[in-house]
Amino acid sequence: MQSTKQRKDANRRAAGIVRPLAADDPRNLNHPCHREQWLELARTLGRLEARQEFESSQHNERQSDASTKTRHRN
Repeated sequence: MQSTKQRKDANRRAAGIVRPLAADDPRNLNHPCHREQWLELARTLGRLEARQEFESSQHNERQSDASTKTRHRN
């Protein structure tokens, strides 16, 4: 079992310190060298969203076609 002091020390170490990076630092996510990667990520996410929307619309159309056929049989 940890003492209160040990837990406080562990929490302090686990919290970490976040410091903003300079705009010209390549580790900064807004650095110009990352622009193409961000654009590719945006394109990929857009394609995935479009694919999901298309599949959802196809699924809805199939359901409405099936319910229409069922209504006409009765």
